Amino acid sequence: GVMGSNAAGKAADAQRQAGEASNALLKSMYDQNRADNAPLLATRNNALTGLNGLMTNPGSVVNDPGYEFQRAQGQQGLDRRAAAAGNYYSGAQMKAASRYNTDYATTKLDNSYNRLSNMAGLGQVGANNNQASATNYGNQAANNLTGIGNANASGYVGQANAWGNALSGALNNWQQQDLIDRYLKKGP
Repeated sequence: GVMGSNAAGKAADAQRQAGEASNALLKSMYDQNRADNAPLLATRNNALTGLNGLMTNPGSVVNDPGYEFQRAQGQQGLDRRAAAAGNYYSGAQMKAASRYNTDYATTKLDNSYNRLSNMAGLGQVGANNNQASATNYGNQAANNLTGIGNANASGYVGQANAWGNALSGALNNWQQQDLIDRYLKKGP
């Protein structure tokens, strides 16, 4: 009975330790996944901040890197062409300059919006990876915890059965010996 009880307890302990080790590995993998995806999430969050800024204040597009340089280069090309044709101070030149600046700002706003949307989408990949990892971790850890509970329960049942069988065997032996002793004392 003692041997059976000890064996059942050791088996339950081994299963519990295996479940705990599995959960520790899952946690480590989950933490690594989150760390790996952190740059993507930071990119997404920054892009969403930029998108929010453009949506609430479209004029903020002028703060984008390179905006003023590119606009000035285009304007310089228009000015040089008008100067070469002798129309630098003409109404047509002023109209062309106004149209260019409006078109450039609109195009730059659209490009900035698209660039930030793409960056936000890329960052969403990291968020989706984290969600999948969290779901997997939760499911596997829950299964392991259930397995640990089952192992503990079966260990208790195994120990109880071992002691029950030992006591039952001892009682049977005592009863048989008692019957033999009674039979031998009375004789045939």
